This record gives sequence, structure tokens and C-alpha cells, in this order.
Amino acid sequence: MIAGAAVLARTPLAAKRAQGYTILALARGPGSTVVVDVRSGELAPTRYRLVVTAGKTVYRKETFELEPGSRRSVRVAVGSRTRPVAADLYRGKQARTYRRVHLR
Repeated sequence: MIAGAAVLARTPLAAKRAQGYTILALARGPGSTVVVDVRSGELAPTRYRLVVTAGKTVYRKETFELEPGSRRSVRVAVGSRTRPVAADLYRGKQARTYRRVHLR
């Protein structure tokens, strides 16, 4: 009985309703740039759109796809080191923001 419990405990169960996640990070880079980092922990390849604003839109990547466990980093010029910056990440063609980060 103990051996059966040990085998059952080590057997991964199906995750039909499991959710993945995506990390969106924003940090100051050299000069008047910021670095945007997107890391996928989704369970399947996922398409994203990225928009970075600093008073106005300074970067827009219409579509890119990340495999589970992969990442994409981009350096964006924002014009002024002291300007507040925001990055919005969208999944696929959805109009609703999936992730949003601010840097003041």
C-alpha cells in the first residue's frame, strides 16, 4: 500500500484547466532607454502585442510569439530618463490589456 501511494504521488496528473502565466518587466536602461522583458510561462505557444508609451507611443510590436519557457527583451528609447514609462502587453488580437507595468 505504501509503494502504491508513492507511485501515485510521483505520477503527474492531467491539467486540463491549469493556467499559465506571463511576466512583463520594465527597467531603466543606459541613457534614455528602458528595457522591456516578456517571459512566457504559458502552457502553449502564445501570440502577444507590445506597446510602450512615454507620454506618447514610442514602441509598438504588432505581433510576436513566444514558446512556453521562452522570453523576449527589447530596448526602447524614451526621450528622457526622467519621463514616466508604461508597457502594455496584449494576448493575440484581444483589445483588453493582459499585463501592464509602469516606471516612474
